[in-house]
Amino acid sequence: MEARLATLLDRIKSLRETLRQVHKDAPAHDARIEQCSRMGYRALNEAEKLTSSVEELLGNREAAANSGAGPVRSGAVPGSAAQP
Repeated sequence: MEARLATLLDRIKSLRETLRQVHKDAPAHDARIEQCSRMGYRALNEAEKLTSSVEELLGNREAAANSGAGPVRSGAVPGSAAQP
């Protein structure tokens, strides 16, 4: 999972650099470029949210491993008990 996260972080960095370059070099008021840029920034935002979630999950797994607790399930809420 860490390798995939690293790959995603590299791609996010590349997307961010591309969006900056487009913003810098794009002709003013080109509707197609503006639309693509908006889509790019939305994708960047979603990717950053995803990486934050994955980093949190990895941190929880590491903390659980260090404390001797069992593995953390995806979507599990820490401290919650299963309802019958």
